[in-house]
Amino acid sequence: MGVSGPNTTDNDAFYIYLNALFRHLIKDVIEGFSEIEASNPDFDVEVADKTLMPAFDIINTLCQQYGVFHIVDKAQIKKWQDVYLRFYDENNEEGSQEQARRQVIENTFSQFHDFGFDTIKEK
Repeated sequence: MGVSGPNTTDNDAFYIYLNALFRHLIKDVIEGFSEIEASNPDFDVEVADKTLMPAFDIINTLCQQYGVFHIVDKAQIKKWQDVYLRFYDENNEEGSQEQARRQVIENTFSQFHDFGFDTIKEK
């Protein structure tokens, strides 16, 4: 029998559900980056900003709220950040609003990076 207690988070079912949420969000992220890397013309910055960035923000919030770490490899997070920022820069004109938005995106990735794990490299 699993863990149980008076709090909502004191049972295995809660963490099974939380894990399913993470898997769903990460799946959405992977699909979004596939669209970026395939240069799909229907997947523009506006669509990416309405789908990918909220997914990252929700993941960050869940990680903070429930003390969850080690969701994704830090190297993968860095790759996503580089790809997304390049995509963002290529599809936006420089301006104060775009720069402010870019900073929010950088901060979101930085926060997500904190919840990642380091790949163990064999010697």
